[in-house]
Amino acid sequence: MVKHGATTPARHRSPGRRARNGPCWPVRNRQLADACYQWAFCALTASAGARAFYDEHRAKGETHDQALRVLSNRLVGILDGCLRNRAVYDEQKAWGHRSATTTSATSTAAGLT
Repeated sequence: MVKHGATTPARHRSPGRRARNGPCWPVRNRQLADACYQWAFCALTASAGARAFYDEHRAKGETHDQALRVLSNRLVGILDGCLRNRAVYDEQKAWGHRSATTTSATSTAAGLT
């Protein structure tokens, strides 16, 4: 599922072309990628963990679209893990480890510990 829902385009080479000479064109399921992008956008207001993840990437200098694409890939990975393990989505389990490391890194940088 991760490879089908990826938001970054994969490259596909024409079967009759040689490896060096053939042009590549992006191949992806556009409807699925658009749905994942919309899912990431909606998660910004519904999930504190997703918002923190998005804000972290924006702070690194990434554009809105780049940060949403990274968040979308993360959400697809979480969904894939839930399906593989037959587990119900748990926000604390999905994002809790990130907030703990972010909080400790922030407090250490501020000299609070």
